Amino acid sequence: MTDGIEDKKLAGLLTAFDLAYQRAVNAVTNDRDLDRAFRRVTALGDHVQALREQLTLMRATTAAQLYASDDDRSYSKLAERVGISKARAAQLVTQAKEADMKQYDSQLLTDQQRDGIACVVCQAEPRTMRPVGRSDQGQVFACSAHPDSEVERAG
Repeated sequence: MTDGIEDKKLAGLLTAFDLAYQRAVNAVTNDRDLDRAFRRVTALGDHVQALREQLTLMRATTAAQLYASDDDRSYSKLAERVGISKARAAQLVTQAKEADMKQYDSQLLTDQQRDGIACVVCQAEPRTMRPVGRSDQGQVFACSAHPDSEVERAG
């Protein structure tokens, strides 16, 4: 299909989304039971926030794909290509990479591993480490010498 047809389909979906949102707002606004209205508006807000977070990640992932598809891998080129600042381009690519990182269970890590000081594989505290994932307390690292297969088995 052509881009024009796909753009028209997306425009139609956005219009339908706007109408659905307005209907939801009307359902909340017209509810005379204020307790129920509060629960409904909270649910609506939570749902819209979740959609926003998903779209934000999709945008970052798409920017990272554009970045990876360029042989030069330049934030300046990406920024120019999509009409954002170089700093924002770097943020989007980093956001996509972080979202793709392995999640580690912080209860299985030592204090030093949770703090990003020690390797998640061997517990050493070397100078040269690379980020390999996240725990609920922050980013975690592994010695640069460990292959990805060892890092995947850790945590």
